[in-house]
Amino acid sequence: MAQLSRRLQEKPSSHLVASWIEWYRRTPILVSRSIMDAVDAGELSKPLDRSGFRAMPRLRVEDVVFGEELLSANDAGIPSIEAFGKSGVLSARELACLSADPRKKDDFEPANPECGFAFDVARDMLSEAKERCDSRGYSSELAWADEFAQNVRRDFPLLNDRKHRRSLAYLDSAATAQRPASVLQAMEDFDKHENANVYRGAYELSMQATASFNDARQAVEEYLGASRREVVFTRNTTESINLVALSWGSHNIERGDVIVATLAEHHSNYLPWLLLSQRVGAHVELVRLSSDGSIDEADYERALALKPKLVALSQMSNVIGVENPLDRLVKRAKSVGARVLIDAAQGLPHCGMRVDELDADWVAFSGHKIYGPMGIGCLWISADAFNEMDPVMSGGGSISHVGEGSYYLRPLAIQYEAGTPAISQAIGLAEAIRYVKGLGPNNICRHERVMTRYLMDGLRSIEGVTVWGDHTAQEGLHGLVSFTVEGVKPITVSKFLASLGVAIRAGGHCALPLHASMGLTGTCRISMATGTCRISMATYTTKEELDAALLALRLLVRLLSRSRALKEPFAREDSIRRHYAQVAAQASQCDIHVGEAVQLYDDRIVAGLPDAAIAASRGCGDPVAKAELKAGEHVLDLGSGGGIDAIIASRLVGASGHVYGLDMTPEMIELANKNASEANAENVEFIEGNIESIPLPDNSVDVVLSNCVLNFSSNKRAVMLEALRVLRPGGRFVVSDIVSWQAIPDSAQRDLCAIMGCTNGVSTREEYETFLEELGFLRVNLEVKSIYTSAVLQGKAKKKGRLESVEALKSAGVWEAVDGACGSVVICAYK
Repeated sequence: MAQLSRRLQEKPSSHLVASWIEWYRRTPILVSRSIMDAVDAGELSKPLDRSGFRAMPRLRVEDVVFGEELLSANDAGIPSIEAFGKSGVLSARELACLSADPRKKDDFEPANPECGFAFDVARDMLSEAKERCDSRGYSSELAWADEFAQNVRRDFPLLNDRKHRRSLAYLDSAATAQRPASVLQAMEDFDKHENANVYRGAYELSMQATASFNDARQAVEEYLGASRREVVFTRNTTESINLVALSWGSHNIERGDVIVATLAEHHSNYLPWLLLSQRVGAHVELVRLSSDGSIDEADYERALALKPKLVALSQMSNVIGVENPLDRLVKRAKSVGARVLIDAAQGLPHCGMRVDELDADWVAFSGHKIYGPMGIGCLWISADAFNEMDPVMSGGGSISHVGEGSYYLRPLAIQYEAGTPAISQAIGLAEAIRYVKGLGPNNICRHERVMTRYLMDGLRSIEGVTVWGDHTAQEGLHGLVSFTVEGVKPITVSKFLASLGVAIRAGGHCALPLHASMGLTGTCRISMATGTCRISMATYTTKEELDAALLALRLLVRLLSRSRALKEPFAREDSIRRHYAQVAAQASQCDIHVGEAVQLYDDRIVAGLPDAAIAASRGCGDPVAKAELKAGEHVLDLGSGGGIDAIIASRLVGASGHVYGLDMTPEMIELANKNASEANAENVEFIEGNIESIPLPDNSVDVVLSNCVLNFSSNKRAVMLEALRVLRPGGRFVVSDIVSWQAIPDSAQRDLCAIMGCTNGVSTREEYETFLEELGFLRVNLEVKSIYTSAVLQGKAKKKGRLESVEALKSAGVWEAVDGACGSVVICAYK
C-alpha cells in the first residue's frame, strides 16, 4: 500500500480503475501488482483528483471479492460476471500464488481485515491439497510435473507477456493450444525470407519455399509413421472429414448402407456422415457409451453386426477426455469389412499416433490443437482408401497435365490440395511437431497424468461439483475434465471464473448428442446454459493454474452456500461435527437415532469392547458381519465414530491385516483411539478427514465399510467415487445405511434434528443402486434389514427416556415423514 501511495504521489496524473474497489479511509483495500505496474505506466483510465483518492461508496466484502453487479433474478445469489481482472482486485491465480507463499503478500495486505476472506479460502484449500497429495503419495511426482510445466511455459510468448504472465490461468487448450516461440519464429522466417509460391517456380526463392513445404510434409509423415506423400494439408479436422465424406462417401455409400459412429463424436465427425446418409438414403448408427464414458463395446459389436461400410471413431473424447482403445476397435471394424476414419484432433497432442501400427484408412487432425497455427490441418489417407476416392475440388496444384477435354491428376494424395496451400502454416505445424517430439511423449504423458489426478482430487473435494467420465484409469488421465456445479448454469460458472482470470470452456463443446445422452441438455440445441464446464490442459499447465481454477470454484460455491443454493452444505457439515463432538463427550441432548431401533450387533461380537465404543455407536446395521472379512485384508471404515466397527474388523483381519477408521470429528478420533487402546487393537488406525476426499492412495484397501454415514453427505457421488478409487480390483463396498422408499419432504430434509437422526439426505433405494452401477461398481445388491415405523421409534424412545426427542421431531414435521418411509439396508458391491 505504501508503494502504491508513493507512486501515485509521484505521478498525480496517473489513473486508476476503481469500479469495484471498496474504499476505506481513502485507501483501496485490495490492489494487485498488475494495477501497480499500470499506475507506473500511466495506463489506467479513471482520473484522480490531485488531492488524493476520490471517495467511493462502501461495498460489501462480496462486492470486493466478486464484483458489484449481480445477475438476473434467475441466478439470484450468484456473483457478478464483470471481469475480475479489470476490477483492480486480485485474480484467482494471484490469490493462490500469494496464499502459497505469504512472504509475497506484503504489497497486497488489505486495510480492512474482512477482505482476508479470499485469502483464507485459498490458504485452507492449499493446505488441504498438500495433505491430500502427501497422504496419497504423489507430492514428489506433482513437484516434477510442475517444474516441467514451468520450464515449458518459458517457450510460450503469450503466457509470458506483461498482460497475462501473472493473472491468466489458461485452461482451454482443448479448444486451441498456445504456440511456442519456435513456431511463431518459423512462420515469421518464411514470411520474411522465403515467401513465394510452391511447385510453380524454377527460381531460387520458389525452390526454397517448395523445399521448406516438402520438409514440413515429411515432418508430419514421420511423426505419424506414414509413407511418402500420404498426407494432405487441409484447413482443419472438420475440412478433412468432410473431404472424405465427399470424395469417398459420395461414391461408395449407397441407399441402405450403414455408417457407424459413436455418441462421443465431435459434431465434425458426425454431421458429415449424417448429411451424406440423408442425401443417399443410408443410415448412421450411433454406438452408446458405458457409464464411465468409454465406448460400450457390447453395443459396438451390435452395430458392427449391421455390416457397416464405414466406422467413424474419435481417438479421445473432447468432452469426457477418455482415450478409446483404437487398436481393438479398428481391428473389429476391419474384420467386418468396414473402412475406418479416426478423428485424432483431441487425442494426438496427448497420446500421439502411429498409422503404420494402426489399420485405419483415414486419420484427421488440426494444427492449432498441437501447438501449431490455426488454419492448417492434415488428413492421412491409406493406399487402399486412396484408390477408392475421387477429388471433389480441382485446380492448379492438383493436376499433372491438362489438355483439351482431358486432365491427369497427380498420382499422390497431394492431388487433393487444389490451389495455393497454406505454406507458412504448414511450416509452423512442422515446427510444432518438432517441438512436441523434443519434449518427449513420455514426459508429456507423465505431466498430464499427475496434473489430471491433482485436478480430479481438487474437484472431488468441492461441494456440489460433479465430474463426468471416468478419470481413475490411465485412459482418462489426459488433461481434459468436464464438470458441472449443482444449481449453476455452465456459462455462469465460466463467466465467473473468467472474472477471476481463469479461462475454461462451457456449453456443449460441439458434442450435443453426448451431453443429451448424459441428461445434461433437454434437446440437442446449442446452448451454453446447458452442457458442462471443461478444463483442458497442455504441457505448459502449472499447478498454480489448477489451484486458481479450484479456488475460483470454491469461492463460487462458498458464495452459493450463503444463499442456500446448495442447501447449506457448510452449515450441515458444521452441525454434524458439533453434534458428534457432543456424542463423543456423551453429552448429546437431542436426538433419536433411527438406527437404534434395531439390534445392531450379536452380543458375542461386542463382548470385551469398551463401553464407550458401544455407547458412541450411531449405526443402523452390522456391515462387518456382511463383509466376510478375511485374515490379512486391509479395511477402511468411513465415518468410524467411536471405533466400534473398526475395532471389530481389526479382530477379524488379524495381525497381518490393517484397518483404517476415517472420521471428520477430532473428538471422535480421540475417543476411537482410546477405545482401540483399551481393546488392545494394535492393527487399527484412525484418521481425521472427509469421506468425500479419502486421504489414502489408489488401490490401497480390500474392503470399504460404512455404518449409517453416507446419508449425511450431500455429495454421495463423490463418496462413492472415492471408495471406488481406494478399493483394489475385486474389492468390496459394504455399507449399512438408511434409504427411503419415497422422497422425504424438503421440510424434513432441512431440519437439523432430522439430520442427526439419519433422515436428512437419505437416497431412495433406486437412487442408491443407480449411483453405484453408473459409477462402475459390479454386482450391486441391496438387502432390506428393517423398516422404521412410528411405533418402532416411539417404543425405542420410551425405552431410552427420549420422548422429548419424539416431540421435537413431531413439532418439526419430521415424525410423519419418516413413519414407514425409510429403513435400514445393507448394500454390497464390487470393484
